[in-house]
Amino acid sequence: MGTIVRDTQEPVLARQIVHTVHDSDILPLSIGKPPSLSLRDKINKYSFIFSRLAFSLPSCERYKFLCTLALVCKLWNFSVKFAWYHLILLEFPGKRTETWISSVDPTIHTLRLWYIHRQKEKQHVLKLFKKSWIERLFRVYGQTFSYNFSTPQKELWFFGISYGLLSDPDERGQWEVSLRFWISRFVLRLMSGESWESWHMFFNQMHDNMIISAKSIGNSDIWRIECSGDKAWYISSQSGEAIGWDFSLGIRSTFNMENITWKDLRFDWKKYISTIINQSFPSELFDLIFFHGDSSLYPHGIHKGIKDPLRFSLAKRFVLSHVISYGISGSHESRPFSYCPNSKFILDLEKIYSVENVRLSGETAVYNQVLCQGLSYIQTTEVGMFVLDEIGLEVGDDVCGVRDIWTLLLGCNTWGNAHDPITAENMILSLFQT
Repeated sequence: MGTIVRDTQEPVLARQIVHTVHDSDILPLSIGKPPSLSLRDKINKYSFIFSRLAFSLPSCERYKFLCTLALVCKLWNFSVKFAWYHLILLEFPGKRTETWISSVDPTIHTLRLWYIHRQKEKQHVLKLFKKSWIERLFRVYGQTFSYNFSTPQKELWFFGISYGLLSDPDERGQWEVSLRFWISRFVLRLMSGESWESWHMFFNQMHDNMIISAKSIGNSDIWRIECSGDKAWYISSQSGEAIGWDFSLGIRSTFNMENITWKDLRFDWKKYISTIINQSFPSELFDLIFFHGDSSLYPHGIHKGIKDPLRFSLAKRFVLSHVISYGISGSHESRPFSYCPNSKFILDLEKIYSVENVRLSGETAVYNQVLCQGLSYIQTTEVGMFVLDEIGLEVGDDVCGVRDIWTLLLGCNTWGNAHDPITAENMILSLFQT
């Protein structure tokens, strides 16, 4: 393989680094000496107006806009201090904001630091996603066919996931898990042999089946995904693969194991979730993997020498995406088999999928080619595989290279090296013209 050569691009996996700034670390700032009572009415009025004006701008410009207004005069300065509260409620609604605000008093505190905290998170995700093959696919299609489905502030062309989930409004990971599920369904469509003659129909379906909610179940890596059209799925958050579904009862406002029927979850899955839902300690599917090989050298199928958090995270997704058929949901069919009689299960992993080494996007792999954005490389004990960053599913190998359809989607050559932006866009265009 040779030594690792890091490209200048930032790996998509970078956003999976554990957040070093926790919500509880953010403290409110005192507004200082309170304004006189005679100015309170004006300040309340101006603060609301300022927040609405800021919200009408692209999210990356809002902070600077309010800071500029604060320099105009003392009255506007006080108004801006209170405007942060209104802007936060507009831009970052959800349980995270509710929990944090419940411990502060907006009448004597300015919430500017909380806004900075949430905005930094959001802009980081936006910056990375705008470089992704998914955003390029939607952008080229929209520009080519003059399709522009409604997206708040039009900061993204992508509309497969509700824009409100971008900032993880209720809990960490909502956007990441939703994105993995979306990619998983996209890959399923590619692999199922469905007709791709009508891209218009595909994009219309994406809009009509938008992911609108993502919630973790208990303290585990099983999540419930809700889509428009009253569709709900239960998935593995690591691989995005569906383990169960419910299209019949509509979207439930609360999660209750007693409400889940045999049509929703396979019996063994229901037993598993019922045991972990009230646990106070984290529970991971990865811990259930039984490796049919040297488990001392490859615990759960991953070489014990892989210590780097990003590499280990990708290796876990690769392993979970390659457990023996029907271990999770039945290979790529993403359909649970409800008649399974066992109350316990073990996720079996064959020796061929034992992870020996991991190369991330931006590093060299086969023939010293630098891997493009969204593509990584897993070296097992028997074969090398090109895999998607987000879900760990292979899209090529070290013999034949990246599969043709994925070279077009990812904008890369056979060995995963990125083409220039213009060539990458022309490759997407060729998909629409076939």
